[in-house]
Amino acid sequence: MPMPDEITNFIYVLFGDVERFYIEAAYSISTLRRRLNPQNSRIIVFTDHPEKIRSWPVTGVSIAGQIGEMQGVYGYNLRVKLGCLLQSLETYPGNTVFVDSDTFFKKSPDALKARWQDGCVLIHRLDSLALEKSPYKGLQLRLPDGLDYKYGPESCMFNSGVIGLRPADVAIVKNALVICDAQLQRAGKSHICEQLAISEAIRISGRKITETDDVIAHYYRSSAKKYMQHQISRTAARQRREPWALEQPVPYSYLRVQGLKFWRWLHK
Repeated sequence: MPMPDEITNFIYVLFGDVERFYIEAAYSISTLRRRLNPQNSRIIVFTDHPEKIRSWPVTGVSIAGQIGEMQGVYGYNLRVKLGCLLQSLETYPGNTVFVDSDTFFKKSPDALKARWQDGCVLIHRLDSLALEKSPYKGLQLRLPDGLDYKYGPESCMFNSGVIGLRPADVAIVKNALVICDAQLQRAGKSHICEQLAISEAIRISGRKITETDDVIAHYYRSSAKKYMQHQISRTAARQRREPWALEQPVPYSYLRVQGLKFWRWLHK
């Protein structure tokens, strides 16, 4: 049996009634399962609709009664992601890799484990450096673990489609929740609050950052999401399988995405 620190928990977070998020996550899980070693890994889905994933080959965790608490005082949906990341680290032995639903594995997750050294965290890829006109410029506060935080020229934001942390990194997530709330208080809701908060909490922790975009693709742009949703449903119907059980990956490239976009424009 593997030791607890040798286990990796791959977690997905699904809440609400939007069906396409479940379809995307199921497909992502299919690409992970084909390459996963079940002896040292588990797949966990946090959801407020456990009935939707009952047939999936995953560990389902109901968060139906926790959504409001995880959203926080500002009712911010993306904060739930941080709440589930914290719950995984505090509940399940081993390391945790959060994976967004709109992703797929291009390579074996073993490629991530091979580069995941002590003192290192995983995150998808660098998105932007500090912005001169950021609404968070000058934001500063004392964090739960005693660190002082300030948004300044050294700040940066990573795309948080993938976040890999060890149990010893719990303080990073707790700090990110506080930074996120401070951002919401200052400038209101924004789609970047959660990923900027976790990026900044990682930065000030002093951990080494390893990017994951060569192993896990994150198709977050609107045209790419429409292409993938179309292709996943089409492939599942052709193979007569659930999206989590697909035997072959959906072909994906920039040209294919643009091709579907053009075809739809022609047939308006």
